[in-house]
Amino acid sequence: MRTKVVFIIQFFTNFRILEVQKLKEIAILRAAGLIKTSCDFVALAAFIRSLNALWIVFPRAKTAKLVKSLLDLFEENSNESALIIEIELCKELLQWSEAEKRAFLKQALETRLIALLHRTGQYSEALGLVEDVLRQLKRLDDKSALIEVHLLESKIYFALKNIAKARAALTAARTYSNSMYTLPVVQAALDMQAGLLHAEELDFKTAFSYFIECFDNYVNSQLDIRGIQALKYILLCKIMLGQPEEVETILNGKIGQHYPFNRNFEAMQAVSHSCIKKSLKSFEMVLQTYPAGKFCFLFHFFIFRRTWRRRCCSVTSCRLV
Repeated sequence: MRTKVVFIIQFFTNFRILEVQKLKEIAILRAAGLIKTSCDFVALAAFIRSLNALWIVFPRAKTAKLVKSLLDLFEENSNESALIIEIELCKELLQWSEAEKRAFLKQALETRLIALLHRTGQYSEALGLVEDVLRQLKRLDDKSALIEVHLLESKIYFALKNIAKARAALTAARTYSNSMYTLPVVQAALDMQAGLLHAEELDFKTAFSYFIECFDNYVNSQLDIRGIQALKYILLCKIMLGQPEEVETILNGKIGQHYPFNRNFEAMQAVSHSCIKKSLKSFEMVLQTYPAGKFCFLFHFFIFRRTWRRRCCSVTSCRLV
């Protein structure tokens, strides 16, 4: 009887602790959300720093999840100053996680920091961190994390125009993904990178097939917003393959119905129309109406533009002859 009473008391005590933790978790996220609505990222970073003493109350896995949710508030804003604040905050949290021996949190923060350094163009620092993280992950045999880091490595080398190393890093990521179940969003990111690498080498036919796979995976992931970028690359590939008339068909067909029509798709329609006319003057007018920055592409758009200009010039030359 005494044992049963003790068990019941322990049960309700543990239940009460979990309930209090849940309330604290909700309070932290709501407070951070309120600060974020004012777009005061300095205050948001200061608030997250002030929680270091509170993390001791939470289990380690829960702490890692909460820190990720808090840092995600920065991701909703592409402001450069917000990115710099987030990088500094990540570095500080990394030092704290090392001091507290929070290995799982440290690994997640390092991966996030690599992505942030890539976005801000700090490639050398990012690559130095990649080497250390990969060494740790290989020792732990964490395949899902290895896929993510190798993909980031490929993106960094791609930005540095080192296509050979970018392809090698992507191959390593695909090797790990083939040995386990990969989420559709992760598979889409791998296909996107593969498509970019093939497009860089002007193999637009293979690039198109990868972008289609990428688009399907994003659509199947609750219409992930990144599917819009994949669709724009699909349209560019069609133009570069000498099939500009299919741009209209794609946008009005089943593929184009998944995402609302916007100015970026309107720009692609204008490019396809000038391509059908085979008019370089018309193409230059399109670029004035829709500056390259408004295409919302990576710098990769300029490769398409340069190649297409060559084709227009060659067609014009043939007409003169």
